[in-house]
Amino acid sequence: MKNNMPLYKKVNTTRPEGVLGITNCFGLAVFDISGEECIAAFHGTDGYYKAHRHMIHYSTAGRPFIRKGGTRWYLDQFTRVIA
Repeated sequence: MKNNMPLYKKVNTTRPEGVLGITNCFGLAVFDISGEECIAAFHGTDGYYKAHRHMIHYSTAGRPFIRKGGTRWYLDQFTRVIA
């Protein structure tokens, strides 16, 4: 779902589809997961930041992941956010 809103505004005005807690006050959130890409942003005490579009890759075992910050983040480790 693409629109003209900048990503930093989009992630701060919409609910993520999944979250992954890294520490007690830092995490990673994914938005707009579609077939080949998603939007991912880090979350800290100041809100969401470093929002970018990422390609969804697959490991040899078939696990979907994105690359952000030099690390593989497997999508099956994220907790789905339900309204």
